[in-house]
Amino acid sequence: MWNAEIYNRYGKERIQPSVDLVARIKDMKFQRILDVGCGTGMSTEPLVSAWESAEIIGVDLSKEMLEKAREILPTVTFIQRDCSKPLFDMGTFDLLFSNAFVQWLPNQEDFISNAFSMLNENGIFATQIPLFEEMPANDRISLSDQWEDIVPV
Repeated sequence: MWNAEIYNRYGKERIQPSVDLVARIKDMKFQRILDVGCGTGMSTEPLVSAWESAEIIGVDLSKEMLEKAREILPTVTFIQRDCSKPLFDMGTFDLLFSNAFVQWLPNQEDFISNAFSMLNENGIFATQIPLFEEMPANDRISLSDQWEDIVPV
């Protein structure tokens, strides 16, 4: 399991991809946001800053990471969940956000398909995957008509 203290030692390096991803969509309006694999809330902080009035929910498997997230972002709802399993019972969202989570999944295709089904009309699935070109998701996305709107950034 993840160690929140060790994870946060490299906070500046870990948060930057989330900041960059939020910057690409900051002009959009979101009322309901899900941060999948939120960890210590580091990826959630830029979401809170950009969409202060939105309902933001963070989900992660690690109890320790979520405890740290609740300390730094007490206004956000954090829920312990296995994010590799479908999250349909959480409802639908205007933004599904995920920073450095998808690469850990053995079945990325199922997660991506499930994520799209949880989006409201005109919803956005924004994800950052380290070393995307080397991940199985790259091959699946490139070959799939279902995800024609995905553009790796």
